[in-house]
Amino acid sequence: MHILGIILIGLVVGILARIVTPGPNPRGIIVTIVIGIVGAVIATYGGQALGLYEPGQPAGFVGSVIGAMVLLVLLRLFGRLPHNIPSPVIRGRVREGEGHTGDQSR
Repeated sequence: MHILGIILIGLVVGILARIVTPGPNPRGIIVTIVIGIVGAVIATYGGQALGLYEPGQPAGFVGSVIGAMVLLVLLRLFGRLPHNIPSPVIRGRVREGEGHTGDQSR
């Protein structure tokens, strides 16, 4: 039952963080739960490092939402490849000289 509580609170925290954080956010219920749980972990260790929480004391609900918001911002900053890196596969075909197509007669 403890695991179900963690999942439910992670879902609520993830949903609130996605609502409050502007811009595009990852979709899916599993991703939202993971964002909420990881946000709580970030808030716990970040709060302990800043002296807001005692060692062993978990973050509160508001701190968890703020941690999840920080995670969303970090994912947005570092989670994507730069747009100027070309992909070797374009519309199902491999560019010439970039990878093995199996048929080199073309």
